[in-house]
Amino acid sequence: MSRKLSIATLILAILAIALSIFTLLSGKNTVDPESGKQTAKVTETTTAKEAMDTVGEEEGDIQYVLYLGLSRPDDGSMLTFEEGKEKLQPILVKHFSGFTIQTAYGGWRDDQGVYCEENTLVIYLSDTNIEKVREAADDMIKEFGQSSILIQANKTNTEFYTGK
Repeated sequence: MSRKLSIATLILAILAIALSIFTLLSGKNTVDPESGKQTAKVTETTTAKEAMDTVGEEEGDIQYVLYLGLSRPDDGSMLTFEEGKEKLQPILVKHFSGFTIQTAYGGWRDDQGVYCEENTLVIYLSDTNIEKVREAADDMIKEFGQSSILIQANKTNTEFYTGK
């Protein structure tokens, strides 16, 4: 019985390899000869994840994520999350039509190798551009006395869904 099971397992393994090779050669994923980037053909059966993966350079949106530390360099104290949100909200309202703020706790090593920790506000922004983000970041640097604010730009698809 174990010999029959071994043969069946071997046949299934060969079929799986053949199916994998067929999938690779079927043309679902191709390489653009001009850019050298991998692209995916969108079909009627494309999943949502596959569709998100096909967003090109000229398509999609950018979600900006800012990390604002709440330590006070002047005296070494740290603002609470509530104090930070209270100071941050007017800046965001001034520059953007919408935003999301989350709290986080971060740490890093400074130039002297000293480990530092601080409360951090994470700000999510969509439907904007880097110029507006930097203008708001300039206001945050002044208001919070920070030397810098970390800005990430993440490619995404954004939809303001309003229902059927």
